[in-house]
Amino acid sequence: MARVELYGSRNVTYNEDGIMGQRRFVCLWSERFAVKPAIGEPFPDLSGLYCSQVRIEGTGQSVAGGGHTHAFIYADYTTRTTSRQQTTGRLFDESLEFSGEMLTRAGGKWKDCEEVVSEVDIGGQWFPRVEYIVEKTYASITEIAKQLLKATGTVNSSTFLGVEPEKWLLQGASASTFVDDKGSRKWRIVMRFVYNEIGWNKQWHKRCTVDGNNNVRARWEEILYQPEDGGGFTEKMYALYDFNQLVPERKI
Repeated sequence: MARVELYGSRNVTYNEDGIMGQRRFVCLWSERFAVKPAIGEPFPDLSGLYCSQVRIEGTGQSVAGGGHTHAFIYADYTTRTTSRQQTTGRLFDESLEFSGEMLTRAGGKWKDCEEVVSEVDIGGQWFPRVEYIVEKTYASITEIAKQLLKATGTVNSSTFLGVEPEKWLLQGASASTFVDDKGSRKWRIVMRFVYNEIGWNKQWHKRCTVDGNNNVRARWEEILYQPEDGGGFTEKMYALYDFNQLVPERKI
């Protein structure tokens, strides 16, 4: 039978909140989920309206006294989209949070009121802090969970979001499950990346040799560790990972 739009459907209302529309259908009860309008489906002949809610009511009864034979479908359309509205072609949601922090730097020098120069640890520099939050939907959690176990606590090994390596840290991720409008179970994964302007594998070093004459001064320096089994100093504080495997390559 598929769905049949009822006479007098496609009503449109204009008010101070914008434009709203409604369509009404009838279909076989057994086909109600397969033929109902999808969330995000556009309203016919009127751009800017998208399906935001669907209500299904049963009607009719079989001769044997069983369930309904047919269903009425009421689809509401609005101009507003919500965070969970699945529009055509949607891949993921993104957001940015901006803040900053004052980092204490050892080895700074200051002069008091008597012109005495002292070396102290000072709050030396304000650094911007950016958090990039991306939400993606997956049919299964198995593969992405394996990736996140390896990637959490690492920094970008290559250019990520238009930024050079080792400046983005995958701080963590969360997962939740939901059932989409077609009745399929999906997983919603939220990943949180944190930007460090200096680079996550650098620390403030107040006695860093900078030239062949042993002139020293404080600066940001990459820190390397020696593996437990010996060898050279090759291990970074934060391991590297290709974040473009998690999020499509793009710039922000």
